[in-house]
Amino acid sequence: AYYALLSNSFGVLVGKGFEKQLHIDCANGVGALKLEKMAVFLEKVGLRVILHNTGDGVLNHECGSDYIQKEKMLPSSMMGMQINDFGCAVDGDADRLVYFYRKSSESNDIVLLDGDKIAALVAGLFKDLVGSLPEPLCTSSIGVVQTAYANGSSTKYLEENVGCKVTITPTGVKHLHKAAHNFD
Repeated sequence: AYYALLSNSFGVLVGKGFEKQLHIDCANGVGALKLEKMAVFLEKVGLRVILHNTGDGVLNHECGSDYIQKEKMLPSSMMGMQINDFGCAVDGDADRLVYFYRKSSESNDIVLLDGDKIAALVAGLFKDLVGSLPEPLCTSSIGVVQTAYANGSSTKYLEENVGCKVTITPTGVKHLHKAAHNFD
């Protein structure tokens, strides 16, 4: 039921006619087990998921979100990605996520979308979607909760360009979750 709820909600968000593919580096970790199940549901709403590093190799060895973020390049198992194909990667226990796309067919260089960039993109999307709702829903508060580890430029961008209030909390889900309740 959880996979159906998430994938159906994603389908509503992207709308009919959505047809994309997403490469996912599973870092040879436990995330692959759940992503294999989730892929079936996402396929029904137009997202074809291609999983890489699903458990045949060494955990986090030259793959996964940490590797991609630090090296800014594709793992060898993902060299088949085309230019501008979208990808994401989790780490071994699937609690970190980065998105990226392939920059060139001649190299394995990528353009990285880390958590700060993802937060800005999602906040902008939500702000646009909420702004298009009828009264009084269109005035709902949209905010982003960050920790002190967030890039200061992302905080400034969110406030000045996206128009979102940003709250900074200590690290830890309990602090982030509590602060998130201050927004609609």
